[in-house]
Amino acid sequence: MFYSQFFVALGASLLFYGIYFITTSEAAVINSTNAIWSQIISLIVNKEPITKSRMINTFICIIGIVLIMNPKLSQKNDMQRIIACLSVLLCSVLQAYGFIKLKQIGKEIRPTIITSYFHLAVILVMGVQHQYVTTFEYFDNYFLYILAYALFSLSGHLLQFRAQALVSFDKICNYPFSLMIYQIFFDYFLFGKILPIQGFLGGGLVVFGIFKQLQDDKKIR
Repeated sequence: MFYSQFFVALGASLLFYGIYFITTSEAAVINSTNAIWSQIISLIVNKEPITKSRMINTFICIIGIVLIMNPKLSQKNDMQRIIACLSVLLCSVLQAYGFIKLKQIGKEIRPTIITSYFHLAVILVMGVQHQYVTTFEYFDNYFLYILAYALFSLSGHLLQFRAQALVSFDKICNYPFSLMIYQIFFDYFLFGKILPIQGFLGGGLVVFGIFKQLQDDKKIR
């Protein structure tokens, strides 16, 4: 179990490394390919077939993500930037592999135990990274931000691992795209930020892709 969660934690470490050198919008778009890798790896590891409709829904959602994030591509093609992009891409592959390996563990293991192993792996990987790669900058009330992040992250992982115990990861890989919709609402109500027209169009595509996935899953049942 620790083996599978180590890949997820290592992916998170690579994501943070990549964001240090490229914009968060670029990283979000690259990382959204996680849904594609999860379906491919699920086919190879678990012999679960890739359905045409699910892959189409994935691409619809990714196009929506691109429109929402509107990444500003830099004209610089330096090696550091290329490595950062590859790090985020590798993150999406490793995390997809780690989540799918969980399916082989079985349904007997409780989500709380899986989450505990995940956070142990995060402590190990991120501890080494912060020691030798990055530096931490303190700011006012930083502890409250870290505490809030930890609580929300813990709750999210408990729900995710519970869902994975019920169905295969490739069946739920498109639903995390709804995160962008929640982010739009939070940006508006908390920070007063309003998306441009293309952002609303992208949000509409994400909603359409997720809704279409729900309809397809109902037909399968």
